Amino acid sequence: MLTKRQNFLETIHGGNPDRFVNQYEFLSMVRGDPISAQSARPVKGQGPVVDAWGVTKNFPDNVPGPFPVHDMSTV
Repeated sequence: MLTKRQNFLETIHGGNPDRFVNQYEFLSMVRGDPISAQSARPVKGQGPVVDAWGVTKNFPDNVPGPFPVHDMSTV
């Protein structure tokens, strides 16, 4: 069995790696930040929401998800 380094080098050089790494494996360590966990989240079809970071987010009916608002009308 190859070490992590050897396996990585085999992968990028087109060799024969023992295993391929799951691209989402690192997310198990990411817990998120406590500010975002307690922030208000926009609801589809309702007005914009200002989260705990001071970012205004909107979730209109015709889009797949919420997004930050960058125009001056929300200031």
